[in-house]
Amino acid sequence: MLVNKTGKPIEFYLAPGSCNGVKIFQSFCFDLPSESRVYGDKIYNN
Repeated sequence: MLVNKTGKPIEFYLAPGSCNGVKIFQSFCFDLPSESRVYGDKIYNN
């Protein structure tokens, strides 16, 4: 799920638990301002 700085959902995907989270993350279409920050789950290093 991608949210803005106030926590409002911007984009999300529903996928089965068997899907690789990194592949789901890569399918997001990021069109963000240049000052944006993207944080992910600490388990991933991709």
